[in-house]
Amino acid sequence: MYTLISLADFNSAVDAVKKSKKGGKHGSTSSHRSSHSSHRDSSHSGLHFPDAIYAAIFAFCIIFAVLTFLQVLRVSYRIVRKALDDDIDAIGKIFPISLFISTVLLMVSYATHGALYAIWYGNSSSQPPLPFDHHLYVAWHVLEFLTDIFLVFGLLALIRSRQSYISRSLSLCGKVMDFVLMVTMLVLSMASVSLGTRTDATARDITTARRLYIAYSALFLLAVANIKISSILLFSSSRKSSYGSAGDSCSRKIAKITLLLIVPLLTIHALYPLIWEGILASGRVIGDPSLAGVPSDHHIVTETQFDIGGLVIRCFTEFIVIELCSRMVKKAD
Repeated sequence: MYTLISLADFNSAVDAVKKSKKGGKHGSTSSHRSSHSSHRDSSHSGLHFPDAIYAAIFAFCIIFAVLTFLQVLRVSYRIVRKALDDDIDAIGKIFPISLFISTVLLMVSYATHGALYAIWYGNSSSQPPLPFDHHLYVAWHVLEFLTDIFLVFGLLALIRSRQSYISRSLSLCGKVMDFVLMVTMLVLSMASVSLGTRTDATARDITTARRLYIAYSALFLLAVANIKISSILLFSSSRKSSYGSAGDSCSRKIAKITLLLIVPLLTIHALYPLIWEGILASGRVIGDPSLAGVPSDHHIVTETQFDIGGLVIRCFTEFIVIELCSRMVKKAD
């Protein structure tokens, strides 16, 4: 889950990088640009990123797309195995489906992110964005939002399925509230994407999109808090149970994994873009038109630095969370 950057902002950033290659701050960039253009003129194919940071982002996307593909296979195998053993009720029906969908969406989002960087930054010649670029850009944001929504919804469904200690009416009330929360997050995220990725987006559209995104992020953090509270209640009730059954032991393990590992990771994942929004609000970001003439040492971060920071956090946190969820599918009884 990244902060939403408008297509116009992204295109201007790409153009700025390409223009800097024509002879900007570094004396050697002009000759490098000339050499690179001659390579392209001689029909040399391949990716040529203007800076190592873009190549690093592209590499991260491809590596984790492959790793997530392996997770898709592992999650699929464990879900099918669970179903064949007629033990799917131990984790409920919603959790494995949501986990599988989230993992597939995450894999495709990495591939889409990598493809965008290859198209926009892998070619140093200045070209207008293609309609295909725009579709990929919109898909990238949609996939990221849907990945997080399905993952959180699946975790809440797993915990609800283990809450045998509460009444049926109270359990139904909790499930309805979870569903309303997820639908609200979905509406806010898609509205934010719709406004923020328009090719003719105005400044007012971008401002509204960012506000919607902040509201979505706040609800995502609320969903993580919901997972934490529900896990505490699950652990407490299973520990106090007088039966001491295998089911109670499994519930305690699920609650422990969720509380000690999954919740902290999701909290980091949720807080990072909110911190970025705070930085944006402070007006101390390179590339912001309002910063014209401000000394470079007053700029504390660039959008590209944020992008790779968010990508690294996303890659590792979601890889670990999905791996933990996959193991819960395997071990739950």
